[in-house]
Amino acid sequence: MEFYKDDPYENSTLYGSTNFVSNNNTYTQTMLPGYQTSMLQNPFYLSDQTLESAFSCLNLSPEKFPATPFAPVSGEQLRRQNPSSGFNDGVSLQSLRFQEGQMGSGVGPRNLVLGPQGFCVNTAPVVSPGLFGDRNLAGGSHQLDFLMSKKQSVPHYVDVGGVDDWLPQVRSSLSLNDVWGSIVNLAKDQHFSKILQKKFLDPSPQQVEMILSEIIDSIDDLMKNQFGNNFVKKLIGSCNEDQRTMIILSVTKSVFQFISVCCNPHGTRGIQTLMEHVSSPHQVSLLVAAISPSAAILARDTNGHHVIQHCLNHFSNEYNLYILNNIASNCFEVATNKTGCCVMQLCVEKSLGRPRQVLVSEIIATAVHLAEHPFGNYVLQHLLGLKESDVTGGIVRQLQGSFVSISCNKYGSNVVEKCLIEASGEQCTRIITEFVRSPNASMMLLDPFGNFVIQSALSVTKGYARNILLQLVRAKVPVMRSNLYGRKILTWLEKRKLA
Repeated sequence: MEFYKDDPYENSTLYGSTNFVSNNNTYTQTMLPGYQTSMLQNPFYLSDQTLESAFSCLNLSPEKFPATPFAPVSGEQLRRQNPSSGFNDGVSLQSLRFQEGQMGSGVGPRNLVLGPQGFCVNTAPVVSPGLFGDRNLAGGSHQLDFLMSKKQSVPHYVDVGGVDDWLPQVRSSLSLNDVWGSIVNLAKDQHFSKILQKKFLDPSPQQVEMILSEIIDSIDDLMKNQFGNNFVKKLIGSCNEDQRTMIILSVTKSVFQFISVCCNPHGTRGIQTLMEHVSSPHQVSLLVAAISPSAAILARDTNGHHVIQHCLNHFSNEYNLYILNNIASNCFEVATNKTGCCVMQLCVEKSLGRPRQVLVSEIIATAVHLAEHPFGNYVLQHLLGLKESDVTGGIVRQLQGSFVSISCNKYGSNVVEKCLIEASGEQCTRIITEFVRSPNASMMLLDPFGNFVIQSALSVTKGYARNILLQLVRAKVPVMRSNLYGRKILTWLEKRKLA
């Protein structure tokens, strides 16, 4: 294979050309003017030498060229190695992106060219038009297209040695007008989100309107983002009443999407911030209309229940009526949920009038099942703790006939003890009478949980009710002495000299 070059002055064009002959075929390669000059100046080039001999003349030893072409090379290193090479004496935007972690690890600038000093790294950039090009400035990785000149399409060459120093300054120097068109993506970035929030310390009405018009269709997506929700909360605080109404309409346009925002760990905070800034009955109506059909679903969600609690604490009973009706219709499902039982207790506290009566009636109707449930029993205990005689009487009547079995349940025993403490004397007597007359009365005396109910009953009752209960205990003393839990009752009686 032979290698030769025609006279450059006879066959030159605007860029120059190089002819290669191999196996009787001629190939022409177009070259840039700078590269043509570099070939003429290359001391290793001889017009009549073979390809093998040309490469054998090259000295690629580590001592002469310590920087390998496939490792990250800084602008300072290239300048020290090739002080008069005529090649780029800085690092291009492509290399700068490599320093930002966009090109992967272990990969440096790609192109190698044969220059006057031997092989060198070609760091020619990929030109990107305009200041922001396609406005894709962020979105997880930190692209640096904003370093492009506004009036030129040629990137600024920078030395990456101090990238950690000047990059935050460049970011913070951006104005809201500069990032127009890319705010949705920038707000999702950890660093740019903080910068955008700082711009909203004292924004003008025009700036708020500009930002809102761009993100209004994506505001529900921003609310669910880890960093975007902080920006949205800052924006909500800077909006006027009409702009907040626009945000509410956008968020609630789809009930399914609104519920997904409320159930998101970040989105629920954005919705609560929006609810804190409502300033008109119309805005409250829009929010309640979106919440009430799915109130029971939100009440049972780890994040969504905060939205229901906010409504109950800050909105009037007039608006909460629809929320309470939905929760009452799904009373058992809500009351037996870990977060739902807390919402149910708050509903009882905050409701008034007819909605409250409906809710309490639904709870009492399922009292037997709620009493033995790990979460439902707290709802019954809360009702009993209100010290309302009609509510307590209703629960006692509903549990009548099941007191013995409930007393031997881990969760139900707490409910029965609460009934004995809060019920009237007559109601306590009915409960004790059911204990004594039950064929399973002795089971309570030996039960891990029932024995605590007996001790509470002996503490709160007097007269006839206590006497009949003491008679039951004394009749079972021999059996109780051989049982761990029976001995607890006997010890309790001995301390009070009732044995």
